[in-house]
Amino acid sequence: ETNNDPAFINKVVRPINAQDGDLLPVSAFKNSEDGTWAQGTAKYEKRGVAAFIPEWIPDNCTQCNKCAYACPHAAIRPFVLDADEQKGANFTMLKAVGKQFEGMTFRMQVSVLDCLGCGNCTDICPGNPKKGGKALITKAFETQLAEAPNWEYCTNKVSSKQHLVDIKSNVKNSQFATPLFEFSGACSGCGETPYLKLISQLFGDRQMVSNATGCSSIYSGSIPSTPYTKNEK
Repeated sequence: ETNNDPAFINKVVRPINAQDGDLLPVSAFKNSEDGTWAQGTAKYEKRGVAAFIPEWIPDNCTQCNKCAYACPHAAIRPFVLDADEQKGANFTMLKAVGKQFEGMTFRMQVSVLDCLGCGNCTDICPGNPKKGGKALITKAFETQLAEAPNWEYCTNKVSSKQHLVDIKSNVKNSQFATPLFEFSGACSGCGETPYLKLISQLFGDRQMVSNATGCSSIYSGSIPSTPYTKNEK
């Protein structure tokens, strides 16, 4: 429990995840009488279950964003920081590529506690042909724990820059859009959820989902974990 988390997370979601749901009083579900459930609860789980985590190598990064595109759990994302956001950032950044990002910096950030270690990102990374190495290398979980505060800074203090690009024009631009499907309970390396994540990035703020039972029911709606989330609007 943290002071910054919503009361619903601390008083309802966490007891259910701890197998103590039967101890919750009926009053805990006030305002949810129709079965409606809060969105975006999956991001509070921070499972930390991967044995190995990708580490970003800035010198080899071409800022193609293919790694974020391939991630089934939205656990690696590109961030573009303006001058004010750069002041509070205590991590390595690159000069952002693109005239629309003039004066801004680029950071590819991994969420250590949300990553499932599938390796899709490292597999798809083209690396830098001039330097001969990939921009992501696999490291032991314990060596990457220092990245957790960096993820919190990027997601909480860095604003979305998707309005500066046409997110529907190419893979790179699409990944500057905030995913509205994140940290689901899908298996490591899932082949379905990257599509759901991308759809949520392109159309999520006006999206409705009609779902049949199967994997999509389990990773999308296993109470109390809800990967479908909302944006600042």
